[in-house]
Amino acid sequence: RLFRDTSLILDLLTSQHGIQSAVVRGIRVGAQRHHERAAVAGFHRLTVDMVRRRSDGLATMTAIEIDCAHHYVPVSHGAALLAAQLAQEVAWRLLPAADPHLQSFQLLDQLWHNLSQGEEPLVAISCWLVAFLHGIGYGWRMERCVGCGTTEALVYFSVRRGQPVCQLCGAPWHDRLWPLSEPLRRVMAGLDRIVVDEEIKSVLPSTAEWWRLYQIGMASLCQHGGVVLLGDIPFRQMVAKWGESMTGEHDK
Repeated sequence: RLFRDTSLILDLLTSQHGIQSAVVRGIRVGAQRHHERAAVAGFHRLTVDMVRRRSDGLATMTAIEIDCAHHYVPVSHGAALLAAQLAQEVAWRLLPAADPHLQSFQLLDQLWHNLSQGEEPLVAISCWLVAFLHGIGYGWRMERCVGCGTTEALVYFSVRRGQPVCQLCGAPWHDRLWPLSEPLRRVMAGLDRIVVDEEIKSVLPSTAEWWRLYQIGMASLCQHGGVVLLGDIPFRQMVAKWGESMTGEHDK
């Protein structure tokens, strides 16, 4: 955010101290600050020094260095930039200020790395979203039907309950539930870890299935987190440009 004539206020997700705000004085002017402007302009992992004169005051950054650069996030794919921005918004809106959450920090850093390496944005953001939900306590239990407890014919998913629903229990409410294929159920059951291996990512056979995973994850986040994400609609619009038949379903 702009601060006075020459400075910025940054919101940072830190590994040890959660979300922190700090002012960077004079960064908007002067050729000698170009490396610092570049550091805060992208989706890089930074090392920063901050000082705080009062316990209730705003911290001031005294040094900024790029620890791990992710220069290719914006240019690798049109949707990659939107995916990175959306993930950043999710973390900023759902994580409490000054509350350390190392797993969320690692997940976000891993997402930006995957995007910078050219991973399909829809796959990357879907995997990240599910793992993030698990990390903040809104994960799913995918083993049994929420109605009768059976492990057979789990063909629907309830966002409200966070569990699958069998064919018999879900039949009267099928228009309010998400259709759940067996490959999708297996992926949803396996995405509760920080590092998602390629074997899990290879289970889903089509882009439409990844699109459904994204929709279920976003609907779950909005259901439990109580937020409306500004980056969701632009990302959906970008995905629709290169996806097929992926805009006909609405969040239930």
